Amino acid sequence: MVALKKTNEVQEDSNLYTNYARILIARRKVAQGYGSSWNAYDAVHWSDYQIKESDMRAKTATFTSNTYLDLTTGVYTVLITSKYHEDFAGVILSVDYDEGTGLYEYQCQDWSRDYQSKFSLVATNITRYRILKYLVTRGATPLTGTISKKVANNLKVPLSGLKYRYQYEQKYWGVSAKNNFNPMTDKLKVIIKNKSWIEAIRDLAFGSGAYVDVYFDKNGVCHVEPYHKTDWKNTGLHLLPEQLASRKFSFDTTNVITGAVVDSTSKTKAGKYYGSKSLINLDLTSFFGNITDMISNPNQQTTTTAKTSTAKTSAKKSTTTNNTKNPYGTKKKVVWLNSDNIYGKTADKKFLNDIAKILKKNGWKTKVITPIGPSAHYTKRGKVKNGIWFTVYGGVCAGTLRETANNSWFRKPLVKNGSRTVVGFRGACDIRKGGKCYKKVGRAHDDNFSSSNPTIKYPANYLTKYAIPFMYASTAAKMAAKFLAGGDNKSACTKNWKFNTK
Repeated sequence: MVALKKTNEVQEDSNLYTNYARILIARRKVAQGYGSSWNAYDAVHWSDYQIKESDMRAKTATFTSNTYLDLTTGVYTVLITSKYHEDFAGVILSVDYDEGTGLYEYQCQDWSRDYQSKFSLVATNITRYRILKYLVTRGATPLTGTISKKVANNLKVPLSGLKYRYQYEQKYWGVSAKNNFNPMTDKLKVIIKNKSWIEAIRDLAFGSGAYVDVYFDKNGVCHVEPYHKTDWKNTGLHLLPEQLASRKFSFDTTNVITGAVVDSTSKTKAGKYYGSKSLINLDLTSFFGNITDMISNPNQQTTTTAKTSTAKTSAKKSTTTNNTKNPYGTKKKVVWLNSDNIYGKTADKKFLNDIAKILKKNGWKTKVITPIGPSAHYTKRGKVKNGIWFTVYGGVCAGTLRETANNSWFRKPLVKNGSRTVVGFRGACDIRKGGKCYKKVGRAHDDNFSSSNPTIKYPANYLTKYAIPFMYASTAAKMAAKFLAGGDNKSACTKNWKFNTK
């Protein structure tokens, strides 16, 4: 990873250039549209900026400015251009105000943001070409039938200029199309569930696990190219989250979800999409673009009556059998609970409180950490003493697992205070034996912090090796019962957890 940083060494008041770089801002007329043509924009004064992972195709950037942009009024696009580095283009995710400097700090992500939504698709007897076109246009082109002229015109984008036009229009090699092999004409049956558009494009074009570079130029045009793993760089600047300043004023669209796909109870059927318009009578895509996630179907579980009964039984059993037991070996029965934003902050906080009530009945002192969100798993971990730092995740992120299990920055404050980490998964891909993610878990769709490929083979064994107990449960009662019993990998409880890694 390479991080580029520019500061205001040269300030020209007569224009908007600072150190020979410009930051251009535009706003999409249609939030769920594609990229930006940069025909209409405003240049802003800036104090400094940073582009991380500039040698990779997934980029993030930050910049500070005295200009305030109200992110609640639509999707703002940004272009950082300079003759000294590749252009950065994408969307602004959040803005924080620094009272000390009086400047606004903006967090940005490249155009891959538009392709990180999770979706569901079942296609039978469709050519690979039509499926890829459907994926690259995020479903705007139909899988079958003709493409209307209106849709085709809406999808027109300028070529990147990286290749000559004839290279985009390669002809058949040989006498006729009949005598040539063309994998794009293969008719496939494809079942895609709980994957992002980018993941699906990579898998379909080059096969699962292949090294494929999917990136976007400054206009948001999607490019798909193979690459060699040795081309990825592992050097550069790494900023630890603890070094990032907290702000009293902030607005963040990073975790905004505008819709959800509920998985089908049938493995051969696509899930059903529910948009914010139908759920809360407010079309959030008009403000934030189309960002969806996929959740499991609640009908795959038992009935409410059965769940209530199970919950009471689990809680009751825990009260009578685990009142003094602490399978984790800490000096005190203290547990601090925190959660990612999974089903909404209100619902997730209730989930933690329900677990805490059951654990209290079993002799544990509990504390629920707020706010709920993606940073909750590390912000206050150094304050729990001789107890458990219990984090609930809604997904399995290889980068986060590596950070939690094998990163001295993360472990040191816990070990210093005689505490250890325990992980709970709620609605996440199953890493247990026989589960979908048992053999491998890769980079999450929102992982923009791992400097190299974080993929973990046999993640359950990995967590056990580093003494991280984990558990899967769909209800608070079941999660509490598993916590009291030592989790799904009980052998991790007895391993040496009082160590710091490199």
